[in-house]
Amino acid sequence: MQHYLTKPQLMRIEKGLKAAIAIPFIDDIEDYVAEAILEYAKEIDGIDPFTNTRSKRLYDVVDKKTKIGYSVKSLKWAFSDGKETTFELVIQRADIFKKATALGFENLDINSDPQTLGAALLEHWRIKVEGDAVFQKVNDKRVFILLKSIDNKKFAFFEEDIKLYQQDEITWGWTDNTKTGLKGIHNESQRVHPEYCVNLRNGVK
Repeated sequence: MQHYLTKPQLMRIEKGLKAAIAIPFIDDIEDYVAEAILEYAKEIDGIDPFTNTRSKRLYDVVDKKTKIGYSVKSLKWAFSDGKETTFELVIQRADIFKKATALGFENLDINSDPQTLGAALLEHWRIKVEGDAVFQKVNDKRVFILLKSIDNKKFAFFEEDIKLYQQDEITWGWTDNTKTGLKGIHNESQRVHPEYCVNLRNGVK
């Protein structure tokens, strides 16, 4: 399910973006800066980055009142106003080769069947999404993506629920004969989902 910012939230996020851009020592809107802008827009009482160590947990922003957790990402991407935009980004990295046994798989390597590698990847993602939700006391799991034009003059926002796919919903295959890329195609829509396009050069992500 996709979620949309309200008019007051849009006004606050615009104000937050302008404030961040006006500060000389902020060279880009990412990480803590993007998270702080989302917290300001949603009126969330967030953590102070000066007194808290950055966590590797999935949910970068958590609204304790509503128990909504956001995995916040920012991405420089060319896009046009009023036109559909397709973009790709990595939400979370994981080496499923090293974690094979813990995920319930044995002897995973580059020669393993793509369906098996994909199943391991989905299992890792499920554990991460659900485990961090319990630890961070999140009931409503979402991803919030800030798209930035190359010159940082145009911005777009995308917010939706984090979806956990079942293994039989995705068909996996190699992107080419080098076996360095794995892609997952949603069986119903027959579309390649960016969250399931992975690079195997340095381990599955």
